[in-house]
Amino acid sequence: MKSISRSRSPVEIGFAALPVILCLFAGLVCLSAQPEPPDSPAPEDLDALQQLIVDLEAQSQELLARIDQLKRNADEGKAKFTQLALLEQLLRRVKAKIENLEREKNELEKDTDEHRVRLAKRQKLHEEIKQLKEEIAKARRRIAVLLEKKKDLEGVAILGGYDGPRVVLECVEGAVVVHPDRRRIKEDPSDGDKAWLLLRVDQEGFVVLAVRPDGFKGSFDAFFKIITAHIDGTAARDRKIGLSFFPIGPDEPVSKYLPKGAKK
Repeated sequence: MKSISRSRSPVEIGFAALPVILCLFAGLVCLSAQPEPPDSPAPEDLDALQQLIVDLEAQSQELLARIDQLKRNADEGKAKFTQLALLEQLLRRVKAKIENLEREKNELEKDTDEHRVRLAKRQKLHEEIKQLKEEIAKARRRIAVLLEKKKDLEGVAILGGYDGPRVVLECVEGAVVVHPDRRRIKEDPSDGDKAWLLLRVDQEGFVVLAVRPDGFKGSFDAFFKIITAHIDGTAARDRKIGLSFFPIGPDEPVSKYLPKGAKK
């Protein structure tokens, strides 16, 4: 007896795959019902979403191929046309879901970039705050040292009894005012201003730094280094220049620290 083998037509194969396709669509509907992603998605979530989009696009191409096969065999009957319409409707839904996923992916990528920018700004702000705290602590320590020095000199002449010629540097915010010349020099002095100041120091032989509260940050540090470096250099040449420094109040007149007969 001859055995009769019957191969399935492409149309029958297409119909057999319909349950799988419908399951795929149900999965897409469930995916759309998932809660929205957090404000700051992880990069691996974006990769998984991209892979899902690629898979859906590949399956949509397979559906198109099946639809073409069904159209070529449309003479099989009206029932097959009904199935073809269902497949076309399913394909439209799949394409719409792909477009929605693409939009969600783009939004997630945008949210990720904005989150990184916010983190960078926050880190920079923390560093600036830390630096400011360190500067404030340094200024407070210097104020304490200067106040202690002033306390030790109570009842004694502020210059240790010295009443000779001198240059007084009034340290204010961002600059010093040189007395009795009343010349203002920025805390980052030009070569000309620096040379003039050191010449005045050499002429008078004594320099005083009277520090206002707003002069501790910047001007006092800058000119203290300039003056002490110059004094060390003159000491090597057997010259001695006196130095004194102390805090003064915001409204305290600097004139009382000037030598007698100086212009006030």
